[in-house]
Amino acid sequence: MDRHIGPNFQIPAGSMSVFILLSSALFLALFDKVLFPAWKNLSGKSLTPLQRIGVGHVLNFLCMAVSALVESKRLNLAKSNPGSIIVPMSAFWLVPQLALVGIAEAFHVPGQVSLYYQEFPLTLKNLATALISVLVGIAFYLTTAVIDVVRRTTTWLPGNINDGRLDKMYGVLVVVGVVNFGSMAGLSLAAAGWNNNLIVYLIEEFNMNSVSAAKVYNMANGCSTIFPVLGAVLADSFLGSFSVIWISSFISLMGVLLLTFTAVMDTLRPPKCFDGSNECGNASTFHLTILYAALALAYLGNGGTRFTIGSMGANQFHKPNHQSIFFNWYTFALYTSNVIGSTVLLYIEDNVSWVIGFAICVAFNIFGLAIFLSGRRFYRHIEAQQESPFMSLARVAVAAIRKHGEPLSLGGEDYYNGMTKQDSSTNAHDPTNPSKFFRFLNRAALITEGDKKPDRVTAEPWKLCTVQQVEDLKILIKLFPIWTTGLLLCTPLVIQTSLAILQALKMDRHLGSNFKIPAGSVIVFTLISTCITITFMDRVVSPLLTKHIRISLTPLQRVGIGHVLTVVSMFLSALVESNRIKLEHQNSVVVPMSVFWLAPQLAISGVGLAFHSPGYVGFYYQEFPGSLKSTSTAVVAVFMGVAFYLGNGVMDLVQRVTGWLPENINNGRLDNVFWVISVLGALNFVYYVICASLYEYKNVDKEVSDSIDKIDGN
Repeated sequence: MDRHIGPNFQIPAGSMSVFILLSSALFLALFDKVLFPAWKNLSGKSLTPLQRIGVGHVLNFLCMAVSALVESKRLNLAKSNPGSIIVPMSAFWLVPQLALVGIAEAFHVPGQVSLYYQEFPLTLKNLATALISVLVGIAFYLTTAVIDVVRRTTTWLPGNINDGRLDKMYGVLVVVGVVNFGSMAGLSLAAAGWNNNLIVYLIEEFNMNSVSAAKVYNMANGCSTIFPVLGAVLADSFLGSFSVIWISSFISLMGVLLLTFTAVMDTLRPPKCFDGSNECGNASTFHLTILYAALALAYLGNGGTRFTIGSMGANQFHKPNHQSIFFNWYTFALYTSNVIGSTVLLYIEDNVSWVIGFAICVAFNIFGLAIFLSGRRFYRHIEAQQESPFMSLARVAVAAIRKHGEPLSLGGEDYYNGMTKQDSSTNAHDPTNPSKFFRFLNRAALITEGDKKPDRVTAEPWKLCTVQQVEDLKILIKLFPIWTTGLLLCTPLVIQTSLAILQALKMDRHLGSNFKIPAGSVIVFTLISTCITITFMDRVVSPLLTKHIRISLTPLQRVGIGHVLTVVSMFLSALVESNRIKLEHQNSVVVPMSVFWLAPQLAISGVGLAFHSPGYVGFYYQEFPGSLKSTSTAVVAVFMGVAFYLGNGVMDLVQRVTGWLPENINNGRLDNVFWVISVLGALNFVYYVICASLYEYKNVDKEVSDSIDKIDGN
């Protein structure tokens, strides 16, 4: 490259690294004297060493991406000037990427040194600070090995780099940096890569009509969100979270492999329907059997991991406020992975090859499973119950029915707590008197003459239960009305998502003259807005509300805001579709209307998700009985799953009684569908407000007041 400054002075090539050193030194000073104090005053929090390291990770792979872009430009200039050793491009084009490296080092190097110094034993403090140099040393050897492998297996690094593809090398480093973010992100990214483009795959490769493909998509996603309940039950009752996660990941891998085979082997799918053909071969029973088997395995495995990982992650923390923060960032990572899967992988599937796209999903699935298993000895494991907690709940109902004629007592000594009187004085957590809510269930814990022995009370499992078991069942009954509001909230979202993909197929998806956005990628607007909102809420809005206004949003308040935004999104969807239909005059396949008209409604849905999804998960995790923690996070998946089936039911009903959903949606009235679900959403919000106002928290109110007290103490 051209290293001249003026006509006479030429920068030494080795001096380019000075931009790393300068940016690192300047940013360290700026961070320590300006940014860090400002952040602490604004949020009331300090960045932990691990958070600083995480920021450094992000900046590192951004730097690699910039490096790849700059190298692509340099190679284009080299090709246009053949025979020239020096490319006519200033060396200062390298400054941005090198400056990003320096800023990244300003985050992760002090972060790692501080982390090791704090966490190492006292006798190894000197070794702790030297450990960072060990990492750098090993990295030099690994770099040499990587370069050797690249040179042996590709032509990217020849003797003259002008004849190579250094940009691809940087691209590989970007991928390495991104996937280094964790196992859950890998598993989620793999799932997004095949799931979000399923409608398009069914239409193009299995010759399904658009509405049928949308129904299969909804049905399959319904399975994906019902299966987490099975995983949660197994985790709580038999296997524990760790075993459920790795087994489910393996099952998902088998499903995605089988789905990849349907793309590779022509015999596993019907003959391709070419453009202009009026007759297309339908998928045979054999084709559909293989397809549905692949989807069943993939969705079963994906469902078993998605929320069980959330529960296992929360189990690593003891304080509810830390668990709440974890759920925010768990949701953020989940949606960020979906963004990558819904853009990069969908583009590959639409424009390069279904086989390559699905193969990448397989690779990410393997990577996520490997990363998860590698951390086994570091996890805090919660053993499964010796018996199913659901069995104890069933025993409460049976015992209450068997004692239906017994008079209730007001004395706590007449109810069984599973301990002697001497033991009861040492356990303050088990309730002595059962609550008055659903009093008829209290008979399950009532000690009768048949339960008494000369020296003790004998608990026959299906006749006498503890007060705690009775109260656990009551908690679930109290939560049921709020659970139904989530069910009715998610049904419009399911319909909106599947119909948005069909709308995108009939709209102008060009970005520029050559690039065409995959139809399945439109949901990325929802995912991006969710990620941005979660970050903004967690790092800016929530600290400001707690510190300056002495208000901390409860989970149910967050859910309520999500309800309102979802209704607004449905109204906007109806308005946009009304406008889209007006532009369709000549029965054309593609309406002359940009797909970006769908962005506002999907973005508002994403903001709503950022409120109600973490709100619901955190609410159930804190309010559910202690024996059902894995099940608590899967409850959200249950109403999502039922919502997919309800969405299919609504679409079937609309097709049967109206002409709003024909095969070609340009000839239908999709706007009327959105108006109907908007009204249903508004009615559901009124129902939610009633349920939420009547609910009394078990844990959350205390946590909110404690967090405000801590701010006051500071």
